[in-house]
Amino acid sequence: MMQSMVSLINYWILSSCIDLYSSKYNIDKNLVNAVISVESRFNSQTIGSVGEVGLMQIRPVFVIETHEQLLDPCTNVHRGIQLLNSFRNTCKHKTNNTFIICYNRGNKGGSYVSNPYDNNYYKKVMYEYNYR
Repeated sequence: MMQSMVSLINYWILSSCIDLYSSKYNIDKNLVNAVISVESRFNSQTIGSVGEVGLMQIRPVFVIETHEQLLDPCTNVHRGIQLLNSFRNTCKHKTNNTFIICYNRGNKGGSYVSNPYDNNYYKKVMYEYNYR
């Protein structure tokens, strides 16, 4: 009973953070949820193979937050949504949320993708986005 109550509280906090920052940066919260699902399967303690941290798998070397700060779900979501917004504005891919390729690869890596619709990362995120 206590564990389910903690899970419910954690879910509410995460949902509130996603709602707040998605609204602030005008990013579709369903897209944020899809990115989180693909990046970490909603495990806030996930550490990636090259040091990506938390829900949205953010590399601390590219942001001002520390590894420990990025383990906080709300901090991680805030920074991740800021990054999504930045890539939406700077990525060469613009249509149908294809800018998420730059979230995954950076602007330089994303620019090498000639057909974003065939990109595996894009396909995975769009699958989650369309079926949530």
